Amino acid sequence: MSVWNAILQATHSALIDELNERFPEEKLELGLPKRFDGYGEIGTTPQVLFWETLSAAEGKGFTALAGAANQSAKELSDIFSKARTRTEKEFKTRGIAASYGASLPAPPTARMTIWLPISIRFPNGTQTFDLALGVII
Repeated sequence: MSVWNAILQATHSALIDELNERFPEEKLELGLPKRFDGYGEIGTTPQVLFWETLSAAEGKGFTALAGAANQSAKELSDIFSKARTRTEKEFKTRGIAASYGASLPAPPTARMTIWLPISIRFPNGTQTFDLALGVII
């Protein structure tokens, strides 16, 4: 398995754990992966947070978490922060030589991006927590 696949799996698992802990009564809806050459967006999530992701073996990439316009930016940022903390523990447990760098103001030039959509339907609307991993050129 490539290092980027291992990073994506660990990050996805950590995000799901964080969302299940935060919203224990709600059911997560996991969508099919969407792959883009370069950087691409799913299109339904205008709020996107980016974080540099570093692989000791394969260089730089980025992780992103996207949410819908009606979601709290503060909550989205908090979920992303806690998911990253969980992911770093997963990296150690799984023996993945990776870490997070600084936040990024915009998507870097990417060779490819993979999005894993996650949504939760609430009585007052749907929230999205779409996760992406990109590999930087």
